[in-house]
Amino acid sequence: MNLKLFTLKFSSELGGFDDAAMRQFLVGKEVASFQQYGFAIDGKPYWAVLLKYASHDGAAAEKSGGEAKTQPAQERDGGVREYDQNSAGAEKRNGGSSLMVEHLTPGQRQLFEAMRSWRLKRAQAKGVELYKISNNNQLANIARAKPMNMVALSTLEGVKPSFVRDYGQEILDLCRQS
Repeated sequence: MNLKLFTLKFSSELGGFDDAAMRQFLVGKEVASFQQYGFAIDGKPYWAVLLKYASHDGAAAEKSGGEAKTQPAQERDGGVREYDQNSAGAEKRNGGSSLMVEHLTPGQRQLFEAMRSWRLKRAQAKGVELYKISNNNQLANIARAKPMNMVALSTLEGVKPSFVRDYGQEILDLCRQS
């Protein structure tokens, strides 16, 4: 197994973190696990991702300078996906963070998109960046769990007490509507 650390800066243009270099790196590799950390330097948000991975399907091509080929995006252990150039580009154009938004069922995807729309409206109303409300990873976790009460919402990974206090009822309403 190998380790690789990426530190990504928030992009206001994308409304998220530009993870294109990380996705490119993942081509031809299988991620066994990852850890992520958010932090700020001089008020600017950053996202650090530590990947534990193994090369496959193209390790020889990678060493020889050739181009590794991959299949369309598939879910891998640890919730990380392997990407081809087409799927990664399409998700980026749609404003998603493809690394963090794992494969969602159609119903989960619908709830995720409803929460993204809600987040955009809230951020615009408050005059703040999207990440100040929530990130795609939090919304994906909520969509997968579909909590029906505040206690369930508060136990989800990445959901802070302040988020539950400030937005919990609205999120639960979206979960119940989907």
